[in-house]
Amino acid sequence: MKKFYTLSAALPILFCFINQAFSQGTYTAVRSGKWSNPITWDVSGIPSTVCNNCTITINSGLTIQLDQHVELSGASLLYIGNGGTGATQLTIGNSSQTTISAGYNIVLDTVPGTSMIILRTSSSSIDGTAAGTYDGIFVGPLPNSIYQKVIGNAPSLFVGNSIYGTSPPRYTTLSGPVTLFSGGTLPVTLASFNVALNDNVVNITWTIDQQLNLNHFIVLRSGDGVSWTTVGKVAVQASSSNYSFTDLSPYHGLNYYRLQAVDNDGNYNLSEVKLVRAAFNKGLVLGPNPASDHVSLTFGTDISTNVIVRLINQYGQVLQQKQLTNPVGTTISLPVSSYPQGIYTLHVKGTDGSQSAYRIFIAH
Repeated sequence: MKKFYTLSAALPILFCFINQAFSQGTYTAVRSGKWSNPITWDVSGIPSTVCNNCTITINSGLTIQLDQHVELSGASLLYIGNGGTGATQLTIGNSSQTTISAGYNIVLDTVPGTSMIILRTSSSSIDGTAAGTYDGIFVGPLPNSIYQKVIGNAPSLFVGNSIYGTSPPRYTTLSGPVTLFSGGTLPVTLASFNVALNDNVVNITWTIDQQLNLNHFIVLRSGDGVSWTTVGKVAVQASSSNYSFTDLSPYHGLNYYRLQAVDNDGNYNLSEVKLVRAAFNKGLVLGPNPASDHVSLTFGTDISTNVIVRLINQYGQVLQQKQLTNPVGTTISLPVSSYPQGIYTLHVKGTDGSQSAYRIFIAH
């Protein structure tokens, strides 16, 4: 598996796939049945376990039971339905396995990766209602070898094969037309999406192919890739396909962005995730990370503002908050032993408008 940038050297890489059966090619399912059964596929055979730049098509009118692990890397494409008539479904069962690499799942590789699962029509679907813990549709690895389940049942977050939290995936079942991108769900109307840091602000631009039933876009930002907040709203213009938004107050450090495309009926899709890194505040020292008992934060001599420190869980709930006046040289300690293991955010906001967000791993 290719490596991604690492946010915390103290957290080891716990999980990687063994690149066996690594190849590229074109594969077509021509009969309903199990994914692993050769008779399901045409003369091209069963898709490789690790498929790089592959094109896989499940013909319309078929139901395929996913009964193995598949990794789609590079620019691989999985089409559910080929434009013909009849319902097309990929069903995911319960493998009862204890590792991702042994489960019934498809992993869209993000390192790097532009792999997609494309549900071509409204009769194309993925059914994960019977999926087990390590079964479903995953994206990863995110920073620190994090894998996120997009379709299936709880849990949705893993560091390697270790479960973090109990939150469910976004979808149990999903119907088209929609595209699952390696960074999340991508509206079929979105043609491009880019973010760039310029003079301490983040410029966000995107282009759509067609308006369809779209009403507006919501710009979402995260400091950890897990908890998201709204930073802007942009109305859809009938006369334009190009849009932009400027985030005037990005976090110090990592800033994740994604778009929420909302239609006139209130339904929405999410774009892929984009990442930029703003300048770190050198006056802050954080540790230990991962933490089991407490997290300490020390303010250096270049801090020139009063600050509010918040510890936030993956659901956006503020667990602890401290307000400090003239914190130069101050060290504060936040007890964390009572919290479930998982990913948390330490958010530091100054009265001058500056912000810093740090990912905290609590492990017991």
